[in-house]
Amino acid sequence: GDNSTAQDDDDSVTLAPVLRTTASLSGLVFNDLDGDGARGPNEPGIAGVTVTLTGTDVANGSVSRTAVTGADGTYTFSALPPGTYTVSETQPAAYADGGDRAGTAGGTVSNDRVSGVALVAGQTATGYTFAERAPNSVTGFVYRDFDLNGVRTVGGPNPESGIGGIVITLTGTDALSNPGSLV
Repeated sequence: GDNSTAQDDDDSVTLAPVLRTTASLSGLVFNDLDGDGARGPNEPGIAGVTVTLTGTDVANGSVSRTAVTGADGTYTFSALPPGTYTVSETQPAAYADGGDRAGTAGGTVSNDRVSGVALVAGQTATGYTFAERAPNSVTGFVYRDFDLNGVRTVGGPNPESGIGGIVITLTGTDALSNPGSLV
C-alpha cells in the first residue's frame, strides 16, 4: 500500500461579503382642511389609499410596488435598490384633489404624482405628501321672516316656520378651477 495521506488543498479563496445597501421612500396622504398643501396639527391622515412606486434601479431593472396607507395616512416603500422612481397616488373617491409635494430626495410634482426621484444607497427619503380636500357642504334654512330681522324665530307668539319645496342653486368657481381661491 501507499503510505501517503490525503491532504486538504488549502488554496481556498475567502470572498468578502457584498454589502447591498438599499433606500426607502415614505410619505403621507391627508385631509388638507385649510387647503395650504401642508399638514397642520388637526389635519387627519387618510387610510386605505393606494400609492404606487415605479421606476428603474441602477442595474436597469424595472421596479414596481404598491402600498396602502395605514390608519394615520402614512405609507413606506422600504428595501428599494438605488435608482430613479415615480411615486403616484390613486385619487381617493370621497375627496377632491389637493396639492402634492416632493419630499427630501426631490422630484417633479404633477397631479397625484412625483417623478424623477433619484435614490442612492442608504438614503431615507421622506415627506412625499398627497393632500386631499373633503367635499364642503353648505346648509341653510328657508323661512318667512315675519319680523324682518334676518334671524329665524322658532318660538314665541310668531314662530317663523320653514318653507318647503324651494329649489336652491349654488353657483361659483371651485378651488380646482381657481387655485387662488384656496385660503
